[in-house]
Amino acid sequence: MTDDLLRCWVEFDLERNVPETSSSGINLDGGSRRYRILGRGIGVTGYDEADCLALIRELLDGDDLPPILRLDRDVNVDALTIANEAGVPVWRGVWFPRLNLEPANRPE
Repeated sequence: MTDDLLRCWVEFDLERNVPETSSSGINLDGGSRRYRILGRGIGVTGYDEADCLALIRELLDGDDLPPILRLDRDVNVDALTIANEAGVPVWRGVWFPRLNLEPANRPE
């Protein structure tokens, strides 16, 4: 990662976006789009904290972000439980979920 980029791990308060479950505890629909994207936390690399949050907001089509529970700056991706599921954390963009591996989201 270059010195001018910041790698962040962000977790949000999604209490109102928790997917519905059946009486047996099975998730019925995967939850809202917001929950599916943010539910396990989100990894993003940007120029600064504001840029990272703007990239997440853009992913949510400009919607307001839920309250932040945790924001770790300069996170060590290898220490996260999702390390094997992450995209490329040295590129600017969302790397967890692996959105920066999609051709349309790769840097030029």
